[in-house]
Amino acid sequence: MNSENKYYEELHFIHQDNRSLLPQNQAAIIDLLDHNGAVGVVAFYDEPGYPIYFVSGFALTTLDYDYSEMLRACDEQFLNLVYEKDRKAFTENTQNKNVVCQEFRLVNKSGKNIWVNSYQKPSLSMDGRPIIIASIRIVEDARKRESELLTALTKGYNRIIYVDMNQGRYRVIKSDGGVFDEQICGTLPELEELLRQYRQDYTNPEDHSFADILNKLNFFSVSADQGGNYQTTYLAKTGDDYQWVEFQAFYGGAMNLDTGHFILTFRIVDEEKRRELDAKRILSDSLAKAEEAGRIKNKFLSRMSHDLRTPINGIIGMLEIAKKNRTNPEKIDECINKIAISCDHLMSLVTDVLDMNTFENGDLSLTDEAIRLDSLLTKDLRPILERARERGLTYTAQLEPFAHPDIIGSPKHILQIFHHVLDNAIKYNKPGGSITLNAREVSDNNNVAVFEFRITDTGIGMEPEFASHVFEAFEQEHNEARTNYMGTGLGMSIVKILVTHMNGTVSLDSTPGVGTTVSITLPFKMGTALSDADDTSDALNTTLSETTTPAADESDAKVHESDAEDDEYGKLSACRALLVEDNEINMEIARFLLEDAGMSVVCAENGQLALTRFEESSPNEFDFVLMDIMMPVMDGLEAARRLRALPRPDAKSVPIIALSANVMDDDIKKTKMAGMNEHLPKPINSHQLLDTIAKCLNR
Repeated sequence: MNSENKYYEELHFIHQDNRSLLPQNQAAIIDLLDHNGAVGVVAFYDEPGYPIYFVSGFALTTLDYDYSEMLRACDEQFLNLVYEKDRKAFTENTQNKNVVCQEFRLVNKSGKNIWVNSYQKPSLSMDGRPIIIASIRIVEDARKRESELLTALTKGYNRIIYVDMNQGRYRVIKSDGGVFDEQICGTLPELEELLRQYRQDYTNPEDHSFADILNKLNFFSVSADQGGNYQTTYLAKTGDDYQWVEFQAFYGGAMNLDTGHFILTFRIVDEEKRRELDAKRILSDSLAKAEEAGRIKNKFLSRMSHDLRTPINGIIGMLEIAKKNRTNPEKIDECINKIAISCDHLMSLVTDVLDMNTFENGDLSLTDEAIRLDSLLTKDLRPILERARERGLTYTAQLEPFAHPDIIGSPKHILQIFHHVLDNAIKYNKPGGSITLNAREVSDNNNVAVFEFRITDTGIGMEPEFASHVFEAFEQEHNEARTNYMGTGLGMSIVKILVTHMNGTVSLDSTPGVGTTVSITLPFKMGTALSDADDTSDALNTTLSETTTPAADESDAKVHESDAEDDEYGKLSACRALLVEDNEINMEIARFLLEDAGMSVVCAENGQLALTRFEESSPNEFDFVLMDIMMPVMDGLEAARRLRALPRPDAKSVPIIALSANVMDDDIKKTKMAGMNEHLPKPINSHQLLDTIAKCLNR
C-alpha cells in the first residue's frame, strides 16, 4: 500500500462523495501522524462550531465511539466534543493561526474528560472550503503526572505559580496556604507587575537577592528556552517582622516544542534557618562525641591484643604442661579443662567483635521462621544450663503457660539475646549463687503476641552510674572484669541492638553486691502449631518443673551427664553420615564426634568426591550429609546444588548440614539458597552438632 492511500480506509467522511482526498491533505495527514506520534486524525471546517469533515478510526477508538454514535453525540460539530470549560481557549487558539499545537480535553462516550495534544494544519476540502486537519494524541498520563507533581509540590510551599510560556499566561496553584483549582489568573505582563509590586512592598530593602534572581531569570524572554533552575533565599516582611523565604524557579519542557513552562515556588524557611544553626551546634557536639567514641574504641582495640593473647597463651601454656605430665591423668584433665575455658573465651571474643562489626555496618538481617518458644527457652538454652551447673550455680526456668507458644521469629538472634544476658549472669555471679529465667505472655493483638522475660541473678551487681551506660559498646565497669570475668564489654550492647531491631525493649535494674535483673519485652507474630507440638509440650511439662542445682559430687555429675547423653543421642547410633571436609584435622574432629555417638561415617575431601560417593551409594544409604563450604575442586555450595539436582528421590530429601567457619548472615543465606537444611559454625560444639542432626532427622 503506498503512502497516498496509507490511511484511506480509516477515514470516515460526513459526505460520502468526498471520500477522495487532495494530495496536500494526504501529505498533511501523514506528516501530522508521523511527527506527532498521534493515534488519530480529524478534519473540520474552519467555520463556527467546526463541522466535522472526516474523522479517522483511530480517533474514534480514542473516544470509544463508533462513527454514527459520535455524530449523534456531537451533532456533527467537533466543538461539541471538546470539554465545555476548554471550548473558549480551543476556539481562540484555533483562530490564532500562529498556534500550531495545543492541548485540550475531549469528552469520550462515557463522559470522561481525556487530555489530548493536537497539531493543526490548514487545508481545503474537495469542494474548496477551508478546513483544519488536526492530529489527536492522548496525553492523559502526562497530564496526570503533572497534576500529581503539582499536588506534591503544594505540600511544602506557601505559594506556587505555574507559568505557561506558550500561552503567555500564569495560574496560581497555591497562595497563602490555600490550593487553587487550576484557576487562570492572568497574562505574563500582569505577573511581571505582580512580582515587581511584591518585591517593592514585601522584600527587605537591604536584601537585593530576590531582585537579582528575577533579573537573572528573565523568564519573560525567549532566553528562557535555555532552561535551568534558579534559587535564592531572601528576607520578606510577614506582619511586622521579617522572615527568611526561599524562592525557586523550575524550568521544564522546551519552547521549540510549545511545552515550555516555569513553576515558581515560595517557602518560608525561618524555622529551617534556626534548625540549621542548631544542626551546626549539634554537629559540633556530635564531633566531640564521635571523638570520644573513637577514643573508647581505640582503647578497646589497644587492649584487644591483651585480651586475645591471654586465652591463646593459656592454651599454649596448658599444652606445654600437658606434654610434660603425660603420666599424670589428673594433671592432663586439669589442663584440658583450662584449655576448654580459654577456647570458650577466645571464641566469645571473636564472635562479639564480628557481631558488633556486622551491626555497625547495617548488615543485621532477621529471619521469619516457625519457633516453639517454650522449647527454645529450655532445650536450646541447655548449654547455658550446663555452664551454670559447672560454675556451682543454681539455674531455674519458670515459664508460665503461653497462650501462643508457636511464634514466627529469628531463632538465631533470639538465642543470641539470651546467651549474652545469661552469660553475664553466670560470669558475674557469686559462688553458690542463683539465676532465674521468668517468662510470660503479657498480651496479644492483631496476630501479634507480646512476651516478657526477666533474668535475675545473685551476682556482684553494678553501680547506678555504670548501669546507665551498660548498653553502650565496649563498656566495662572495672578493668579487672577482663581479667577475672573474661568479658569484652560488647554483650549488652549487642542485646540492645537485637532487641531494638525486633521492636522490643530492654532495661536493667542492679544493686551492687545483691544482683541484677534484666527485663526484656519482645513482640512476635503468632505462628501455627508445629507438627511435633504435642510431643514437645509433654516433654517440657517435665523440664520446666525441674531446677538445675550444683552436683553434690563431681564424679556423680559426670556419670549422670554421660548417661543423659547416651539416652538422648542413642537414637542416632544407627545413622550413616557422609562427611565432606578438606581439612585433615577438622575431618578428624568431626569424624570422632560422629563415631563417638555411635554413627558410621564415609568421608570425602571435596565436593566433587562427595557427589561421587553419594551417586555410588544405595538409595537412602546416607541419613545426612555434613558439608564444609570452602573446599578445593568443588566447594560445598555447588556440591549441595548438584546433589539436590540428582535424579533420585533421596537427593531431594536427605538433610544437608553446612559446617563452616563462615558464619555471617549472608553466608547462612547462601547455604539455605543452595539447598542446605542447617548451618553450623566452626569450631564444632558437640552438643549443637548432635542436636542439629537429631532435629533434621526428627529423632
